[in-house]
Amino acid sequence: MYCMKCGNQIPDDSTFCDNCGSSVEVPKEARGSAENTSPPKQPGYTVQPFTKEPKKKRSKAIIILSVITALSLVGCGVLGFVVADQAGTIAYKEKTIKGCYEVIDEKDRKINNLSKKSSFYDNYVVFGLNNSDKQYHKYDCIYFQNLYPLSKTIWVGLDINLRDEGFRPCQHCCK
Repeated sequence: MYCMKCGNQIPDDSTFCDNCGSSVEVPKEARGSAENTSPPKQPGYTVQPFTKEPKKKRSKAIIILSVITALSLVGCGVLGFVVADQAGTIAYKEKTIKGCYEVIDEKDRKINNLSKKSSFYDNYVVFGLNNSDKQYHKYDCIYFQNLYPLSKTIWVGLDINLRDEGFRPCQHCCK
C-alpha cells in the first residue's frame, strides 16, 4: 500500500509511514486483500511515484571560475617545479664556486710558500763555477748564464760556504 501523504510504498499492515511518519488509516477490507498494491483512489487525489529532483544547470560563471582555478593550480605547480629546479641549480653553482675558492686558497698558500723559498734562494744561494776565476754568482747574473754551459762543475751553497772554499763574489751581481 502507499502513504496518502507522501506517496511512499509501505507494508500493508503499517499504521505509520516509514518515510514521513504520518498515520495511515486504511479501511480494513483494503488491508486484508493482497491484490491491492496500488494506492487508494480518492476524488481529487493522485499519487505520483517519488522521483529525484532534476539537476540544476550550472551557470557559466561557475564553470569559468572552476576552469580558471584549475589552470591556476596547474600554473602554480609548474612555477613551483621551475623555482625548485632553479634553487637546485643555484645550490650546485654555489657549491662549485666554493670548491673553486678552496682550490684558489690552496694555490695561494703554495705560491706564498714558493715565493718565500724563491726569495731565500735569490738572496742567499749562490752558484760557484770551478773555473780559473773561482767566482760565485746569483742565478740571474748574466755572467753566470754565459759561463754555465762551459763549466763542468758547479758549486751551490750559501755565499759564506763558497768563500770558505776559496770562491770570491762576482763584481756585478754580488755587491
